Amino acid sequence: MKIIITSSGIGSKDFKKKFAELIGRDISELKMLHDTTAIDGEPVESDKSWAEEEFRNILRAGFKPENITEHKIDQENEDLSGYDVVYVQGGNTFYLMKMMRKYHFDQSVKDALNGGVIYIGSSAGSMVLGDTIETAFSYSSDSANTYGVADFTGIGLVEGAIFPHVNQMEKKVERDKKKFDKCYLLRDGGGVFFVDGQEVAFRAD
Repeated sequence: MKIIITSSGIGSKDFKKKFAELIGRDISELKMLHDTTAIDGEPVESDKSWAEEEFRNILRAGFKPENITEHKIDQENEDLSGYDVVYVQGGNTFYLMKMMRKYHFDQSVKDALNGGVIYIGSSAGSMVLGDTIETAFSYSSDSANTYGVADFTGIGLVEGAIFPHVNQMEKKVERDKKKFDKCYLLRDGGGVFFVDGQEVAFRAD
């Protein structure tokens, strides 16, 4: 399996270097499914300029616009095998998890990974891969879970709990991480590759 978890997306020189080394593919040739479902769970009035910057970082990483398909989770049991990369962007983690379960997108992701597709997660798109999404409470009050999610179990493709944006809230994460046996603490611009048993971190520029 090939999984990349990030705090705020991709685009750094270190990411591009390690992607080439670990994945062995030319980024410019890869077909990407770019899912932005989690953003729909954010308040309408919230600033979403970060999403535009994140997409620019996808292009800076070397992906070509003509190879990127925009996507929302709204179909059951989707076949993702026609893509090289499934990129799941951030937003409201509870909403994303609800939609993944409703349309069995979590199983679609597992099937895709087993077929060789690369998964890249950003923020919420990374958090759902862990053993739990309880880490989402570190970033908002309980009111952010307005979507009726009662089961905080993650997809479980990454062992442990995942905390993005650690550089923005180090003291709170330092406190909250004690609840979990194993954690991944991600800083903006950085992340971790999980490739065929290897675990390799990359850093921001």
